[in-house]
Amino acid sequence: MKIKKNSFLAFFIIFSFFLFNLNLNNIKAGEKRGNPSMEGAASNSMRSNPVVVEDILVEDKIEVEIEEGEDNEQESSLNKKNVKTKGLENAIQRRSQVANAVQEMLKVAERSGGIGDQVRVMAQNQEKTQEKIEASLEKIQNRNKLMRFVFGPDSEEIKNARRILQENQDELTQLENVRSQLTNIVDQEKVQEQIEKIQEARAEIEQDLNKSEKVFSLFGWMRNIFSK
Repeated sequence: MKIKKNSFLAFFIIFSFFLFNLNLNNIKAGEKRGNPSMEGAASNSMRSNPVVVEDILVEDKIEVEIEEGEDNEQESSLNKKNVKTKGLENAIQRRSQVANAVQEMLKVAERSGGIGDQVRVMAQNQEKTQEKIEASLEKIQNRNKLMRFVFGPDSEEIKNARRILQENQDELTQLENVRSQLTNIVDQEKVQEQIEKIQEARAEIEQDLNKSEKVFSLFGWMRNIFSK
């Protein structure tokens, strides 16, 4: 019982420290937004009053520090944008990969007679399923950072994404069964090649889901402690 009390106290301290830092960052951001008016006032004062060399040096130092702080903020913002852009590029690449695979299977369907109709329907379903998975993954990755830090990832949306992935796997299994019924060996190999490309995109999404599930959260940390 004493261990659980100490753990709860540690949780309370960490959470309070996080909120303090959040408020402190907001205050600093507000002060920086007020700098232009302060600089204008300082400029007017310098024109009306003599300024000693030491004051100029101090003001120059302050301006340099402000510029360095702004540069750091811009760099941090740029890094965040790069991460988000990378995720978007990966999603676009996966969509394109699946879309191209579907188009190749549709070509096979056109020259395969009756069995080709099944190939066409299943291939078109793959493209629709991919859109659903990517939309679900985007919601998971764009979850508010504070909510993610305190409560963890969106578990309901992760379950939804995994359900769609399982449906996708079942569809691919059916597609493989239909592929074996094609009379042309070349067409069989072509469809199998496209199935493997779709599987690659599916595996990449599953990796992203696994990473999203493993993020640190305060409540998850506390739950693990109290469950021991």
